Amino acid sequence: MSDVAPGLGILAGRDRELGVLRRWLAEARAGHGRLVVLTGPPGIGKTRLAEELAGGARRASRTRARPRCGRGGGYSKRSAVTATG
Repeated sequence: MSDVAPGLGILAGRDRELGVLRRWLAEARAGHGRLVVLTGPPGIGKTRLAEELAGGARRASRTRARPRCGRGGGYSKRSAVTATG
């Protein structure tokens, strides 16, 4: 995968999910935004997936994107990407 964020290694087995998220990000840039919440048990890769999307968004444009995980940056069952541009 070419959009690996620095220092994070390869994101394995999430091509379909990452493709959907990238499509939704493109739609949001075109004015059709949405809220996406990644859910699942701890350790399944929600934050890593969000980091991959945010890194790609930062490299592709002037969008400021950062993944957030739970309250205060701790581990949680949910991850989100906040993007502003």
